[in-house]
Amino acid sequence: MNRQPKRQGRRRKRSAKARTQRQHAKMRALERFGLQMDDHMYGRVIYKIRNGESTFIWRESVSKRHHHVILDGVEMVAVYDPKGGGADPEIRTFLTVEMSGILRQGDIDHADL
Repeated sequence: MNRQPKRQGRRRKRSAKARTQRQHAKMRALERFGLQMDDHMYGRVIYKIRNGESTFIWRESVSKRHHHVILDGVEMVAVYDPKGGGADPEIRTFLTVEMSGILRQGDIDHADL
């Protein structure tokens, strides 16, 4: 019997929904902040949210949580989906602080970040 060795560290293929959400979020970052967001920058936003380096604003639904994030000196509100298109978290979109309707400039204490 000739068995194939089990592959280690194999990554799951990202679902179409997750790819679409990621593409949409990157387009909004470019449109609203002029940030040409690559996968590394996108991952940094998720890292900041998951590790408490952002400010939780409010929970719109089970799959939409608004977080205030500062990335490379740019203030933004990330609409975060903890489950994403599968098991991995995704950012649904990026909003300006003014667009979020919740915050105005100066409403966040940056010392907490």
